[in-house]
Amino acid sequence: MSLLKATTILLALTQGAAIVRLLSISVRHYRWFAATIFLSLGVNVALLMMDVNGAPYLHLWLISYPLYLVGIVAGGLEILSRIPDQYAIPRQQLNRQRLITTFQVALLIAVTSAIVEISGVTGLPTREVWIRRLLLVSRVTTFLIALLLLFAERFVSLVPVPFQRNLLIHARLFGAWVMLNSVSVLVDNFVGYGPKWSLVANGTSIAASILFLGWVFLLKPKGEDFPERRQLTSDEETRLRQRRQEMVSAVRRALSR
Repeated sequence: MSLLKATTILLALTQGAAIVRLLSISVRHYRWFAATIFLSLGVNVALLMMDVNGAPYLHLWLISYPLYLVGIVAGGLEILSRIPDQYAIPRQQLNRQRLITTFQVALLIAVTSAIVEISGVTGLPTREVWIRRLLLVSRVTTFLIALLLLFAERFVSLVPVPFQRNLLIHARLFGAWVMLNSVSVLVDNFVGYGPKWSLVANGTSIAASILFLGWVFLLKPKGEDFPERRQLTSDEETRLRQRRQEMVSAVRRALSR
C-alpha cells in the first residue's frame, strides 16, 4: 500500500467519524459543514478506487471541487449566523442578513473576476490548466472566508460574552481547517502537479485528520448549552451595531478598489 493511499484512508475514516459526531450533536448547527465533509469523503473514496492520474478522477474532481468551495463558504456563514444568539439579542437588531448578503456578493464578485481572468487561456485546456484555474478560485474563496472569520472575531471581541463551548471549538477548528486548505493550495502552486504533489497531499491529509479528530473528541452534547447570559446595555448594543456597519463598509471599500 502506498503512503498516499494510507493517508487517504486515514483521512476518510476521520471524516466519517467527524460527520457522525457533528450530526449526532446538532443537525441544525452543523448541517452545511457536515455536507461539505461528506462531499470530500466521497471524493477520497473515489481516489482509493481510481487512478489519480486518470481522466475519470480528473472529471470527478473538476465537478466536485467547486461544490466543495461553496460548502466552505456555507460552513463559514453557518458559524456567523450563530453569533447573535450568543448575545441574546434579536437577529434583526444586528441586521445579520445584510452582513451575510454583503459577504455573499463579495464572494460572487471575487470568484467571477477570477473566472474571467483565467478564461483568457486559449485552446483546449490541459489537465494542468484546469487544475490551476480551480486552485486560483480556491485561493480567492479561502481568503474571503478567512476575512469573514477575522471580522467575526473582531466583532465578538467588542463586547465579550460567554459563548457556547461547542461553537468556540468548532469556530477555531474550522478556521484552522480553512487555513490548511489555503496553505495547501498555495504550496501546490509552487510545486505543481508532479512527484512533490504527493508529499503535499500526504501532509495535508495527516493534518486534516488531526483536525477532524478534534471535532470527534472535543465536541460534547453539553457544549451546545448556553452559558449564563448577561443583558447588554444600550451602549453596548449601539457599539455592536456600529461595528457591524464598519465591517460592511470595509468590505464595500475593498470591492470598489
